[in-house]
Amino acid sequence: MPIAKATRQPVRQSPAPSAPVTTNDDPDEIVWGAAAIGNLIGRSERQAYYLLESKAIKGTRKIGGLWSARRSVLLAQWGGEL
Repeated sequence: MPIAKATRQPVRQSPAPSAPVTTNDDPDEIVWGAAAIGNLIGRSERQAYYLLESKAIKGTRKIGGLWSARRSVLLAQWGGEL
């Protein structure tokens, strides 16, 4: 009896979730994700992630694995560099 050869199929990976985009200028709006935070403070996503992990950006929180901060806090701290 011939033995069936196992075929290996590529593992499908789901696409990475896109970074949340903030659309209005409400100062109390919460900015979600390192990409959106980086965009607001004039940094790349990777630079923002490094700053977030090293606690260099004050007033940020990690909720369910996603970084968040209030727009007004980010602009108060980083607004002079924009």
